[in-house]
Amino acid sequence: DSSYNKPSNRRRGLHWKDLMVRVEGPIVLGLEAVFQGDWYLETGELLAHLAESDFESDRPGALDCQIVPSGPGYAGENNLQVFVALLYAAQRRISITSPYFVPDGSIMNALRAATARGVEVELFVSETGDQAVVYHAQRSYYDELLRAGVRIWMYRPPYILHSKHFTIDDSV
Repeated sequence: DSSYNKPSNRRRGLHWKDLMVRVEGPIVLGLEAVFQGDWYLETGELLAHLAESDFESDRPGALDCQIVPSGPGYAGENNLQVFVALLYAAQRRISITSPYFVPDGSIMNALRAATARGVEVELFVSETGDQAVVYHAQRSYYDELLRAGVRIWMYRPPYILHSKHFTIDDSV
């Protein structure tokens, strides 16, 4: 249900747009390990392990993947460090999609540096938000982003863009 089956969303006529992906192969074991670790931290319950033989490692069209777990159970800011490094490494194009884009100083500096060196930077967000505080916090960065040369695209109601992803030079 694109309204997330919430009466308040249905009353407002809002529909969420998400991005789904399917992954196969060895990366599934890494995702499983992160999920099981998070599950155990929250519930104290150990889950059954998937058999490694269920995953083929050499398939046509296979892509390299890396898992960068983050959240309250992880020390440090692994994902932030990877994101910032990728933004600084971009040579042609950065595309960011987020319903909750509230960048810290390191992200803002990396985006300003990218546009200054001629990298095309695009941000895709919702015109309407589902989290009022985050929505207003996000919008408070728009003037600075636009002045830096970032192009901002807004997904129009009744849709709420809920996808969270970014690409660097159309390959990462």
